Amino acid sequence: MADNLRIQVYPADKGGCGRYRLIHAALHLQEQGHNIQILDPDKPMDIQVMVDASENVVDVQAPDCDVIVLQRITSKPHVQAIDLLRARGYTVVMDVDDDLTCIHPSNKAFQVLQPGSGKRMGWHYNTMAADKVTMMTVSTRSLLGVYAKHGRGIVLDNYIPARYLELHHVDQDRYGWPGSLESHPDDLLVVGSAAQQLHADGYPFVQVGPYQEEVGRQLRLTEMRATGGQPLRLWAATISTLGVGWAPLSDTRFNQSKSRLKPLEMNAVGVPYVASPRAEYARMTAEGGAGLLANKPRDWYRQTKRLLTDHSLRRDMSAQAREYAATQTVEEHSWRWLEAWQHAYDLQNGKLTVKTIIDTRPGRVVAKVG
Repeated sequence: MADNLRIQVYPADKGGCGRYRLIHAALHLQEQGHNIQILDPDKPMDIQVMVDASENVVDVQAPDCDVIVLQRITSKPHVQAIDLLRARGYTVVMDVDDDLTCIHPSNKAFQVLQPGSGKRMGWHYNTMAADKVTMMTVSTRSLLGVYAKHGRGIVLDNYIPARYLELHHVDQDRYGWPGSLESHPDDLLVVGSAAQQLHADGYPFVQVGPYQEEVGRQLRLTEMRATGGQPLRLWAATISTLGVGWAPLSDTRFNQSKSRLKPLEMNAVGVPYVASPRAEYARMTAEGGAGLLANKPRDWYRQTKRLLTDHSLRRDMSAQAREYAATQTVEEHSWRWLEAWQHAYDLQNGKLTVKTIIDTRPGRVVAKVG
């Protein structure tokens, strides 16, 4: 039946979230001949929602299809539209990659999604939508507990495009952080004085991204380097210029649900990493073996210095990084998205009972409840 499903995919954006969570997999499935349409997030949705004077939904018009795949619903009208769509036989799937219930106040998304009087957008609408859709797809086990308490949820790991494996990587004694304070406002603080100590040892810090003075202040540095802002098409190639990558995450409820994407991006271009021991980072490190975990500032200094000075270890881990990443490509795993959408369709049409699937790969089954 999956080959015959008519699927409409609505990414929330053309950035990392939209591409990694929906666009890459949908494009690969489309190339294989599946009946999938990917809607441009920069253009108006072809789902028309009609509301009355009180902004309550009175009607909704959608394309003729079997499955509608949405991403993080944050507006009241679209939440209400889900009930009408499902009543008319549509299967509605929603994908979420972050826990929007606990965004850091300094995160650029906080002001946009913080509920308030008269606001049509808010993170609470995403929670409401999660209760109404046929099926939730999420990037981590932790997010199941936030958005799929009803049991209608499937974990789809983040994967990387196979083309990342072909990017040239030159090993060098250079370390840095691929990130921005806009979405990671306080994560760098977990490294303490590690960057300052490394600078004193002759290893300057590099920010892969736009230069931000606050990064230097958080790392206690008087000088630092930055690559400058990069379009997504050059993001992975810019990361490949590092010899060692950093993936710090503060120990917060929001970060408990963060996916393994950042260290996986680094591994895909041959860069071993040092990372915080958050759940998904620890799981990936145990599986791939191409990174080191650091819990305290002294660990960040010791593990980074170890990789920077032990060239043989770094080369071996670089090779291991790409070997592991080669098993974690979108092209190899796109079938998981199609399977999830098929599960949702079967659930919508009474062919499947409530079913939570965390991971069905051999040797990695964590839970399967039917």
